[in-house]
Amino acid sequence: MDKQTTEYAMKFHYLECFIAVAQYLNFTEAAKHLYIAQSAVSHNISELEKELDIKLLYRDKQTVMLTGAGEIFLKEALKITSMTREATSRTQKIKSGAIGNLNIGFTFVKIIDYLVDELKEFSKNNPEIDISYNSYDSITMSKMLDNNELDIGFARLITVSKKNKKNWKPLYRDQLYLVFPAGHKKTNMDKIKLQEVSDEIFMLMKREINPGMFDCISQLCINCGFTPKIVDHANDLSTQILLARMGKGIIILPESFIHSIPKDLVPIPIDNENSYHEIGVVWSKDNGNPTVPIFLEELKLMK
Repeated sequence: MDKQTTEYAMKFHYLECFIAVAQYLNFTEAAKHLYIAQSAVSHNISELEKELDIKLLYRDKQTVMLTGAGEIFLKEALKITSMTREATSRTQKIKSGAIGNLNIGFTFVKIIDYLVDELKEFSKNNPEIDISYNSYDSITMSKMLDNNELDIGFARLITVSKKNKKNWKPLYRDQLYLVFPAGHKKTNMDKIKLQEVSDEIFMLMKREINPGMFDCISQLCINCGFTPKIVDHANDLSTQILLARMGKGIIILPESFIHSIPKDLVPIPIDNENSYHEIGVVWSKDNGNPTVPIFLEELKLMK
């Protein structure tokens, strides 16, 4: 403890001694309340009066009374000690993570749909943690995690770069589906192998927008023995779906998106043991935000 901190602690203790004597109007009772010797109480009051250069208490062998200056000073001393305790309490809460800010990102909102109730409960239990939720493309998310601009991300494992610098907790697997326009000759099948659509055009989002999905689909097709015919004109998912509805090609979507596609599209699960995305939660290993472990532990996401 440095000299300035020591002096501050002593002066705060002077105020506590003065408040106790003013409340009990008895040095012995004040000493008992503070768990210190009566002589220490007397010394602290004398030091306080000396520093202020004013008499705060009138005292003799039988009587202890506040002077006029003492009555005014008591009101201010109570304010000061109350504010100091509040500031100390809040500072400790900030240090522990009970108060703070938490930035959460996801590549698609569908990824965290199943956690909505848990996220609501977390906010209810931690009202002094200010949480922001935002959607990012996978490249931006990865960079923000590296720079500690984002605390927690929900994404596909394939999109997480620099895995040695990040913690990863798998949550679930999202099955991939081939999606055809209604009336397509393949729509009567319960499941389908990728080899059976090797002559089809695959409508994908541009790789710079969604590299994880682009690379995943390309690799799946190559592993099945063919190079897919890719048209990557779409710059977002809505456009990709629109083009599929217009018969421009077929698309591949995770199961979490299937329930919200238009009725004139027909999803069929891909018959391949590797046709899934591993979805998980990711955070930087050097992120010092104390709210992060609180969030992960409460939602049971910690490793």
